[in-house]
Amino acid sequence: MIAAGPTGTEAVTSTTWGVVPTQSTSSPPPAQVLTLTATNNNAQYFKVVNTGAETITGLSYVVAITGGTKTALALTACSIAWTQGGSGTCSGTSTTIGTWSVQTPLPNGTVASGISVTSGTAPAAAGAQLFLRATPSNAPAAGVTFTLNTTVSSGPTRQIRAARTTNS
Repeated sequence: MIAAGPTGTEAVTSTTWGVVPTQSTSSPPPAQVLTLTATNNNAQYFKVVNTGAETITGLSYVVAITGGTKTALALTACSIAWTQGGSGTCSGTSTTIGTWSVQTPLPNGTVASGISVTSGTAPAAAGAQLFLRATPSNAPAAGVTFTLNTTVSSGPTRQIRAARTTNS
């Protein structure tokens, strides 16, 4: 117990945080790195789920591209589930997360495959979901593989809501 002032004491507890990219419908989703295979520039849909107990304020996305020499991948978030198929419309608020490319030199606004992009767009509350569309360009008909990983930082670039204390 830690003394919390003249009104009482407060127990110190631990907590967890994490975000999982998934196409699974199970709850909670399995911890994993998500691998998507795209052919002919067909969009892929998935979600990231806050699997921790804490509110997060940001998220880092890392995409690795395998196959295709000029392939790029754009990630766009939607506040509600995407209407899949056709144009894949977002009836809520859409936000561009980032674009990854294997092109050299890189065009403006893109980062190399395997580089992390940090975004304030994240499933904030515990159990919340953020719906994503991965849109490839220049994907060969034979297919290209995109491996997506997510991380949440508790370090100097904190992506977790600051702890709050209350007296009991």
